[in-house]
Formats: sequence, structure tokens, C-alpha cells
Amino acid sequence: MQKEIKDFLDKNKIMSLGTSDSDHPWLCNVYYVVDKDLHFYFLSGPETIHVKQIEENSKVAFTITDTHQTPADKKKAIQAWGEAKKVTDLKKVIWFISQFTKDPSKYNAKEIIKSIGRVVYEITPVQMKFFNQELYEKEGGYSWIEIN
Repeated sequence: MQKEIKDFLDKNKIMSLGTSDSDHPWLCNVYYVVDKDLHFYFLSGPETIHVKQIEENSKVAFTITDTHQTPADKKKAIQAWGEAKKVTDLKKVIWFISQFTKDPSKYNAKEIIKSIGRVVYEITPVQMKFFNQELYEKEGGYSWIEIN
């Protein structure tokens, strides 16, 4: 992962997530963590509109924006779409909790998931764009990110 992208993703932790079903689209904000392969993870409840829609239609779109930018600043953001799925691998859930809490010694991943009734979801991007007017001024302000 390019250092600039990693730094951007480490600095910003809120993702705007777009989902849809046969009835309507939906948009929500979730806190995320990202792995070295640029897979994104978030925690959410089964009763939420976005989770219900993901169960019907796994295609999602998302953006991550530097919320500290002003209108006069050069813009930075990630724009992407991909496939979302529930994480059933306990090792991935434990990894997510360790990244999400940053102090895994204080938490038992099984108990956290059980007690709060939430589920971890993974988004595997299909196409992703890094919008960064500082780095890519000559390229129109963005660069496509290679997805492995």
C-alpha cells in the first residue's frame, strides 16, 4: 500500500457507506479499520437498514473523506465500490477487535460480539480512487488504486 494512502486511511476513521436493495438506496456512516490488502472492516447491528440491504445486495459504494479539510484546502478522499460480506472467521473478528480497540488485552472478542449483538463486515474493493489534489494535480486530482 502506498505510504500516502496508508497515512490517509490511518488518519481518517469514518466511512460513508452506500447500500441498496430492490426498494431504495441508503447511506450511513461507520467506523472502519483496513488491512494491508485494502480490505475494509466495520461493526454493525443486524437490525440496521444497511446490514439488511447488504444481506440482499452485497454491492456497496463508500467514501472516506478528510473531515478536517476546509473549502479552500486541496481535497483528499477515497472513493470506491466493492462487495461486502459478514465475517465468520473468528481469527478475522479477533483481528478486527484488536485493531478497533487498539488494546486487545482488555477485551475478549467473543464476549464483545456476543454482548453487543453486532457483526463484523468486510468490504473487498473492486475499484478504488484516491482523490488527492496535492499529489495528483496534473492527473485531475486523483489516481486509481491497484486492487490485488
